[in-house]
Amino acid sequence: MTLDALAPTELTERQEKILALVVREYTNKPEPVGSKYLADHFMTNISSATIRNDLSALEEKGYLAAPHTSAGRVPTEAGVRRIATSRSGCSLLSPRWLVPRVEQRW
Repeated sequence: MTLDALAPTELTERQEKILALVVREYTNKPEPVGSKYLADHFMTNISSATIRNDLSALEEKGYLAAPHTSAGRVPTEAGVRRIATSRSGCSLLSPRWLVPRVEQRW
């Protein structure tokens, strides 16, 4: 095994935010988190289709899992560990990224 294989997978800033939101929401209420929910409540400037694409990419990288075909995603141990150990994990989970739709319009 090479050192590259041990390095964490690179994620875009948006994927990091989505992963952090899924971890947070799943921790608060242990149910799969869907793209529409994230788009409606937290990421109002991004379409649910774009979020779905990022959720799929995170699933391919092993950070999320889909319990059913039409269900949202749940974090894997690797996903929780990535957020918990990342240097920016606290800021990604901070309330500033979790602004409800009504407040974000201002």
